[in-house]
Amino acid sequence: MTIDATTLKSIFADIATAIAADRDRLCALDGVIGDADHGIAMELGFNAARDAVAALGPEADPTAVLNTAAKAFLNAVGASSGPLYATAFMCFPTRTSSKHSGRWRRVSATGVRRSPAKRR
Repeated sequence: MTIDATTLKSIFADIATAIAADRDRLCALDGVIGDADHGIAMELGFNAARDAVAALGPEADPTAVLNTAAKAFLNAVGASSGPLYATAFMCFPTRTSSKHSGRWRRVSATGVRRSPAKRR
């Protein structure tokens, strides 16, 4: 199964909607161990990603969608979350065949290893 650009754009729109709906809950969870702003940061990042990918033309391929989302998310969200999510978006494979399914499980670990914040 191949994931096309239109599907990816839809996924980013759906995630932005879900994050907005759970923003306060995410902030409350973050407040237990942090500064209670995770829901706000995720809403900003996914709204920026959604808007940026929606502006791409029909000729955009999945890689362009993911790179555009990464750049938009990084520009909208600072701290450690911005680089982590942006790196993960750039590492996502665009196919979910059995040949690539293991890569989906490893992508978050790859993003952490490649994160600019991790290198400091």
